[in-house]
Amino acid sequence: MIACPADTDHRLPAPWLGDKPARELAADPALEHEHLRLRGSLHTLLLRPARPQDSVLAQRFIQGLSARSQRRRFHGRLPALGAAALAGRDSIAHPPHQAWVALLHDGPQVRMVGDVRFVRDGDGRDAEFGLVVCDSLHRQGLGRALMLALLHHAARRGVRWLRGEVHLDNPAMLSLMLSLGFRPARCDEAAGLMVFETRLPAVSG
Repeated sequence: MIACPADTDHRLPAPWLGDKPARELAADPALEHEHLRLRGSLHTLLLRPARPQDSVLAQRFIQGLSARSQRRRFHGRLPALGAAALAGRDSIAHPPHQAWVALLHDGPQVRMVGDVRFVRDGDGRDAEFGLVVCDSLHRQGLGRALMLALLHHAARRGVRWLRGEVHLDNPAMLSLMLSLGFRPARCDEAAGLMVFETRLPAVSG
């Protein structure tokens, strides 16, 4: 169990990025497309930037999420978002919004199975992330792979502080945040949310 920080307005000082995440980030090439194979799976996933034509896949993806996964990702705001917000339209029309999707090719069928994104605010050096993975692929490494791609892309695009809300009843996500170098920054006990954040290293190119 992760306790809420005593100072709910705390902001992390100086860069904090553990050696392991730093190595993973530095070793990652200029990702635009990547093929992934998950633990214990025979299928290969394609990770690529979201596109406007992904809206149908995104709609099916959202509808296929469990109620718990929808709540943890959208915090009850799903009806206002719609499929377009989880496809590529926002990231293309609004450069501060960057999104990547994971696609599963199963014979002739293609399914969206994961989505990760960040939205810049202020002067563009701060950004908020969102991550969602289909329920059938939880705990197989897809969330971690998506977050590593996000960290890489965000750093390359000049983001220095990355933050996101995590439900306190989501132990897998809480553990993932800590393993990737995030630290608890603020806590809303009433809403059951913890805000995690990390400072990214400068990455050229």
